[in-house]
Amino acid sequence: MGLGDFVNKAKEQLSGEKGEQLSDSALDKAAEFASQKTGGKYDEKITSVRDAIDERVGSEGATPATDPSTEQVNEPAEAKPRIDSDQQLN
Repeated sequence: MGLGDFVNKAKEQLSGEKGEQLSDSALDKAAEFASQKTGGKYDEKITSVRDAIDERVGSEGATPATDPSTEQVNEPAEAKPRIDSDQQLN
């Protein structure tokens, strides 16, 4: 099983109802932890961030995210080959 297979399997798991429940639970726990550590001072911001993340993961995040400032789809960057110091650029 290659890395691509692992990534595809993870995407499949998150896209189902069980994956949505797991991601919601993890986000709720992270938000609660952050709220406790900040003494509730940033609860509104924490909730806002939690909700933004929730929109992008699981079945709710099945479509690519857009950058609201440009309304363009954010595509993942392509991996560039590593160039060692002893290699020359063409």
